[in-house]
Amino acid sequence: MRSWARFFTLLFISFFSCSTYATTNDGYWLGLLGKKALDEKSFLWHEFQLRKNTDLGVTEQSLARFGWLYKYNDTHELGLLYGFIRTGANTEHRLAQQYVYTSSVGFSSRWRLEQRTLEKVSGTNLRLRALVRYQKPAFSNFSLLAWNELFYHLSRPDWVYREGFDRNRAFIGLRNNFSSFSLEYGYLNQYANRAGSDINQHLAVLYLYY
Repeated sequence: MRSWARFFTLLFISFFSCSTYATTNDGYWLGLLGKKALDEKSFLWHEFQLRKNTDLGVTEQSLARFGWLYKYNDTHELGLLYGFIRTGANTEHRLAQQYVYTSSVGFSSRWRLEQRTLEKVSGTNLRLRALVRYQKPAFSNFSLLAWNELFYHLSRPDWVYREGFDRNRAFIGLRNNFSSFSLEYGYLNQYANRAGSDINQHLAVLYLYY
């Protein structure tokens, strides 16, 4: 079986491997993401996301992230990021360092180490995020797109449920390229490890890159 076929097979398995005892809800995520060149190697990154829970009719999370990216070559990229996140009544500040590897056959991976703090709450959470992504041209200006991201707590302040596995995100959809921007859209399954009952979310996603 080809490598891309194996990847899609594993991704579909991850969609349906979640516990049947998890609390399930639906929603959608919208994102605006941009990258501005400073010179041949350096870029400014900015993104804004809105995440809605349609079952409850509420904004579950809003996010703004900014940072500096350094492209060593076509394969390796480093980044320093800051995120401002509102989740319910909580305000989070998030610093992160990331490394991105891009292959010549459609695969890429991103490793991100986050330092997370909440306003008016003591303790810093260290969290590792590992993402694998595959993109394959399909027809015209469309590409098939799939990725999976694992979140893992490396430390546990009082406001984190426990160390270890935090959540998994698995996405499948399309990328549509235009002259000055691109759209990515599709289905995202998010499974989060929580006290009492885990959370299994079925989400529609639309991201605009420019």
